[in-house]
Amino acid sequence: GGAFSTVAEAMVACFKIVDEVLVHQLPKMCYDLGFEAQAGEDDVDIAASLKAVKTRLEQNIYRTPHDVHRDVVSVWRSVHKSASDKPQYKVALALSTRFDELYYKAVYIPLNAATFRPATAAATPPRPPRM
Repeated sequence: GGAFSTVAEAMVACFKIVDEVLVHQLPKMCYDLGFEAQAGEDDVDIAASLKAVKTRLEQNIYRTPHDVHRDVVSVWRSVHKSASDKPQYKVALALSTRFDELYYKAVYIPLNAATFRPATAAATPPRPPRM
């Protein structure tokens, strides 16, 4: 797909990504990692958190795709803070990677398509940054 013509189109893409992560990726990651999706008393409930994001999308609460991305990333951060030594952390890590891949392809690139310039061969290779 090309660039989005409206923010609404980008938000539909965000909804599809959150839905994909919640409905398909979360159960798959839990199965692959041998982890029960049921959150313990002190754990961040990944499914409930993603459902809340999905509900906010349905209610048009978010203004931009960036707002959606920020909320989803905050789910991963919450798990990292509270469960870095638990199996739930591995699930969140795998999901965050998958979410980022989907978001980049389906939202970030189309949103920024107009600003991307075709790659041109550099006459001299770029210098590494100074430390």
